[in-house]
Amino acid sequence: METVENDFIKFWFENGLLYSQYKKPVKIDLENAKEVVGLRHEISKNENQYWCYDLNLLQSITSEARDYLTKDGQDYLSASGVVVTYYITKYLFNAYLVINKPMVETKAFRNLEEAEQWLEVCKNGGY
Repeated sequence: METVENDFIKFWFENGLLYSQYKKPVKIDLENAKEVVGLRHEISKNENQYWCYDLNLLQSITSEARDYLTKDGQDYLSASGVVVTYYITKYLFNAYLVINKPMVETKAFRNLEEAEQWLEVCKNGGY
């Protein structure tokens, strides 16, 4: 299985989906955000992917990092399914998406299986 990683995040492919997971609790600043995007581009080989992104160990994100990811961090993505643990996190994340519409289809889920199912629907042309 092909993987790329640094000290705080790991990316890999499984069953035609791109996955990532933080390896430890992390606070994302602009530098870390650029590292995440760079690693994702590296494993994606600059081709669009369906990304299942586990945010459960994300502690915080700076406004600069969030702005960068919104404007420059969506290249080579077809859709992103974001996995979070808490209902409130899911609610806040999806509310944020309504206000700050991403360039690619993105949605938060409370478990991995729901995110995977949604990404498979996206891959097959439906939302």
